[in-house]
Amino acid sequence: MPIVSNGTIFKAKDSNGCLFADIQIGEQTVRFYDVQLFSNNVSDIADNLVEQGTIVDDKAARSVGRMLARVRRTAINRAKEVELVKNHAAHSPFQTIICGDLNDIPVSYTYHTLHDGLQDAFQLTGSGVGTTYAGNIPALRIDYIFTSPNIVPVRCEVPHVPFSDHFPVVGDFILK
Repeated sequence: MPIVSNGTIFKAKDSNGCLFADIQIGEQTVRFYDVQLFSNNVSDIADNLVEQGTIVDDKAARSVGRMLARVRRTAINRAKEVELVKNHAAHSPFQTIICGDLNDIPVSYTYHTLHDGLQDAFQLTGSGVGTTYAGNIPALRIDYIFTSPNIVPVRCEVPHVPFSDHFPVVGDFILK
């Protein structure tokens, strides 16, 4: 499958960013986006809270407050990033697949902005909660595959593998 073209939508100072590649599949070209949006950076706080075993003392309460402040601040940054991705995808001449680490949950602005007009492959064909974060914050689904309507998900799963703090989202698709 030849890569027809590729580029960068944005690249942050850390590992965050969004790349795209137009890949010819048979007679069609599909635009793939690989996204890693701004992280909440709360894993260290969550790990410390788990080690303490309680959140009823003053120190733990301050930790939770710091965590919530970070979540708010980083959500604002992710909103800017997701707008860049969504705008670029809206102007794509090809069907699209947007996948990667959104660092946000299915009730977020980030999720709903990308999901608008696209299909969530796990939601359509996966089973269970679909937890993709392997850290101490339980049951978080923050990694996704979104597809144009003419790219039909037929299978999507989240294998629990030990080599990252995220579990991959893997799927099979049919091009209409």
